[in-house]
Amino acid sequence: MGNSKMRLSESRRRTYLYNQLSILEKQITEQWNKIQLNFRDKVTYNGRNYLNKMQFDKLEMLHYLQEERRLNYLHSYTSIAKHSKLDSTFNDILINSQIK
Repeated sequence: MGNSKMRLSESRRRTYLYNQLSILEKQITEQWNKIQLNFRDKVTYNGRNYLNKMQFDKLEMLHYLQEERRLNYLHSYTSIAKHSKLDSTFNDILINSQIK
């Protein structure tokens, strides 16, 4: 039950952050367009088109978050598997000691 509550909470937080990010992207894009229109200048970051970099950074961030979730899932799964193996070993010891 705790995991489903945690996933729901994470989902709500993620939705909120995506919405905030979308609002900021829209504002930045509007300002970027004004700069290009009014000053006929290119907005860059370290020589890269800023809007392209912003999109790439967003995708990269989402990729890293997905990988982190995947690793956390694998860690919890292997942790459960280790515990059940220990439980099985412990049960075998108890059964063998009762037989003797």
